[in-house]
Formats: sequence, C-alpha cells, structure tokens
Amino acid sequence: MSDPRFPSVLHAPLVVITLLAACAPALGDVTLSGRLVDSGGVRYSGERADFAISVSPPSTPPPAFECRIDGGSWAPCATTLTLPGLARGPHTLEARSATSGVPDPSPPSIAWVADLDPPRGLAAVAPSSGSVVDTAFPQFTWVGGSEPAGESGAATASVEVDGALHCTPEVPGGTSCAVPARFRPYPDLGLRNGIHTYRVVQADLVGNRSVTADLPFRVEVPPAARLHVPAHLSGRSTLLDARASVVNSAAEPTFAWDLDGNGTFETRTGTNGVAARAFRAGRHIARVRVTDDAGLTATVSASFTTLPSPPRGRVGVTINGGSFFARSTHVALTPVWPAFAAAMAVANGDGARVTRRLPVRRSVAWRLDPAAPDGVPQTVLVRFTGAPAELQPAPFDQARVHRASIVLDRAAPLVIAATLTGSRPVALKTTVLDTVSGAAAVRIASARGGPGPWRRYRPSIALRGTPGVVRFQVRDRAGNLTRWLTARG
Repeated sequence: MSDPRFPSVLHAPLVVITLLAACAPALGDVTLSGRLVDSGGVRYSGERADFAISVSPPSTPPPAFECRIDGGSWAPCATTLTLPGLARGPHTLEARSATSGVPDPSPPSIAWVADLDPPRGLAAVAPSSGSVVDTAFPQFTWVGGSEPAGESGAATASVEVDGALHCTPEVPGGTSCAVPARFRPYPDLGLRNGIHTYRVVQADLVGNRSVTADLPFRVEVPPAARLHVPAHLSGRSTLLDARASVVNSAAEPTFAWDLDGNGTFETRTGTNGVAARAFRAGRHIARVRVTDDAGLTATVSASFTTLPSPPRGRVGVTINGGSFFARSTHVALTPVWPAFAAAMAVANGDGARVTRRLPVRRSVAWRLDPAAPDGVPQTVLVRFTGAPAELQPAPFDQARVHRASIVLDRAAPLVIAATLTGSRPVALKTTVLDTVSGAAAVRIASARGGPGPWRRYRPSIALRGTPGVVRFQVRDRAGNLTRWLTARG
C-alpha cells in the first residue's frame, strides 16, 4: 500500500483489450481480453500475462474454448488464462469456441510484446556514500535509467531509506526527492541521528525493477534549544523551562544552565529540562545548553526582567511613612504595588496633572507643588501599570488611581513666653504658637550644654535640680525646630 503522505509512483495504466469474433449464431460473440500496458501504441507485458475469454450472450452450459500462442497448436483453455515465463519479444494469443465443432476461421487475437528488462543506467548521486547530512529531511538525487525502443519505458523512480519507502519526486520523471516541506514540522517523519542506508528504485511500465546498491550516510542534526522564562517576582523561586527543546534522537537530552549570565554552565539538571532559582529585581540573562546522546549541543539565552516583589500591606501609597504633616515639599512616597506591576504613574493633585512614570520601588523621592500654601492638604495621585492583562499571571486594575494626602507646615513653632517657676521642683513654663501642626516635643540642654532627649511637649515641664537658667528647643508635628532658646527664673 502506498504512503498517503507522498505522491504515488507513476505507472502507465493497465488496459483491457477486447476483441470480438463472430461465431455460429447460436453461440454468440467470443470476447478475448488481456491485462496489458499500452505504451506508444504498443501493448506490453512482463514475463507473465493474464487473459480472459467470454461469450456474449452467455449460454448454458458455458461453451468450451481453445487457445493457441504464437501460431502453435490449438489446445483447450479455461475462461481465465495466465501465461507465465514468457520469452522476451512479440507474442500473439488466439481464442475460439470449441463447442460447435466448426472451427472459427478468424478467431479473435491479441498481439503484445513481453518486456523482461529493467531500466538501464540508474545511479544514485547524493548523499554520497559515507557522507554526513545536517538535516532530518535530506535531498536525494540520482541519474534516472532509461529503456531503448521496443521496451515499455521507464517510470518515475523512488527512494527507499532503511528498506522502506521514503520519498518520490513531486514532478513525474524527476531525479530528486525529499520529504515534502508541508510535512517537515512533524519531526517523527524525519530521519533520526545516526547511520542510515538508502537506495534508488526505478521500474519500467510493466514492473521490471532496477535497484541501486545500498549507500550509507550519517544524519547529524544538532539540538534546537528553546528557553522560556515566565513573568516572576524577585526573591521567589522561578522555573526556567527548556522542555520545548528538540533533539533528533530517541534518547532524552541533558541540560546545563548558566543562571547568572557569566558564561559558565554551573548548574546541571540531567534530563530534567527545568531549573529553579530566585533572582533579584532587575534585568538578567540566563542560558541553557542542550546535549543529545551523540554529544551534539545547542545553546540559547534569554534576557528577562525580574519584577520587584511588592511590600506587604494594602495596595496604595503613603507620604512620609503615613505622616499627617510635612515641613518640606520634598517628600518620600511609600508605595505598595500589586504583584507584577512594573511602573507607577505619579502626579500632584494640584490640577496641573503633570505625570511622571517611575519604576516601582519601596521609596520614591517626590516633590509636592512648591507654590502650595501651608495648612492645606496636598494630594499625590498614583496609578500602577504593567504588562497587558492577557500577559499577566495575576491581572490587576491598571486604571485605578490611588491617593495620599499630607499637610504642609514649613514654619517653625513660635515661642511667645518661657520662664522658670517654683523652687522644688523648678518648672519650665512656655507658651508656644503653631497654628498648623502644633507643638509636639521639647528638649532641654544638659548641664554640660549638650542636647537632652526629646520629651512630649507640655506647657509646664518639671526639671531636676534648681537651675537658674535653662536652654531648650521646641519641635512641631511637621518636624520644624525652633532655635535654642533660654528661660530664666
């Protein structure tokens, strides 16, 4: 049975030759037919020819027939007749009814030529004996055979590899072939790495075959290495996948990995095409080397970005760690971004909407509107962005805007009055004016003149000992400081 993947070897069709002879009216017409090849107006057979004899209309009982070949003696013959072992050259077969007892003076006959010789001159050209090819679908070429006049003629040749049909020319009479290109995406249809033999087979139109000697050749196809790195986050184990790599052999390939991009394949996973590693946030290069059972290798690299893992907490943003007040327009944003966000679009909520696109990180330096007045909340707008949703392992709403506000207070507290009262203990009494954030803390210089610890601000603070003079400093909730001031008893 022919392989439906390949064009069939073309042969001239067998023809049925029917000849009629008028016999006795009671008998009817005798029909002699043969399965022969018609080429150039001449009928041909091989060393064997098949014929059939019938009468029309049919009679009961069926008549008996006599046949003779090449003008020899008449002899009884069946309605189906096979002539084996024919000699090379022309032949004639005649048939007549033997029932009526009256020989037919002009019995039907068939003339044909027995062709016993295969095509001559067939020779394989490429691949040459002992050669190496680097494809699983090599091109085979040959010099086609031919037949002289008086023979049936040569048909299209085909190529057998390792004893099985491999390919035939896509053009009748062609002298080269390979597996058609439309089938090459299917590796199982190609030749595996290793030594193979091929031969070219060509028959004439009646089936006489000419076969070249078996020629050995070697297939050496290096592996096709493929590496996939999925979207991943820093500090988390990531699977680098090379299982889609293809080798042209039945054995499983082995894998070696350069996971830090320094050119050294320091990690080996045997036949496991997956390697796991945690990466820092940023750009990286990883490589994998694939080796087949014959030692042929292929290497592929992948450049990828490791996205920073988000901090814990609710997605959003705070200013100065969540403070209510700021003493400068230069602030620090602390974002908590959704997993797989790569950047953040930031703008002041002052109506100007000047947006900057920044990479996500745990602290972002930002400047509020320098013209904004103190005592009025200033808002920062943040929108997190990343790859398109269809490429996200965990899609998030990239249109959502997050807000954070803070009140500017750029003025130091104003100390209106400061006195020392009492004797045991002595108390520092102060009157402080800060209309935005309010006084938050006070510190008193030590006896040696150095600053003491910050204390929670109260209008009256008890002191140790009986100092006559105290130096102190006040801080508001925005972090603004007074200069060092003096209070006397």
